[in-house]
Amino acid sequence: MAIQEPTINLVPVLPGDYPALARLESVVFGETDVGAVGFGPDRNTDAAMDQRAASLGAAPKPGETLRNMKLVRFGPAGDQEIVGYAGWVICVGRTGTDEEKRRLGTREAWAAQEDPGDEPFGPGADVKFCTDVFVRADEHMARATGGKDYASELLLRCWSCSRA
Repeated sequence: MAIQEPTINLVPVLPGDYPALARLESVVFGETDVGAVGFGPDRNTDAAMDQRAASLGAAPKPGETLRNMKLVRFGPAGDQEIVGYAGWVICVGRTGTDEEKRRLGTREAWAAQEDPGDEPFGPGADVKFCTDVFVRADEHMARATGGKDYASELLLRCWSCSRA
């Protein structure tokens, strides 16, 4: 009897997928050195997963378009499992007045305007480390593109790949 390989499709992320995507991210990165150093001992707690799911599902900032896609494995019995996802931010609309360009056209301006809250990267995260890694990368991208539109991959997670 031949074994049927599961089918994997690339489809858009739905609003109800964000908790599963947060857990998938935790499976892939939760026990890595970066996960341990950057996000601390509470990185895989329910509170951390809830916060990450909320951040993944947050509305785009002004000037951003988000594209999130997931890999769904369909088993022979019709069962489904999210086995990967990717997300891109497309920064456009860098035209208009100098004020609009300053306020909407650069991620540096967005970062300066945002209130990070008490735990911007999750409970127990090293805020300085995460800021240096994630926020500074966004600032560099905005500088490097010289005010032009750009797309940047935000996420690429694949549980099946990490198990191999």
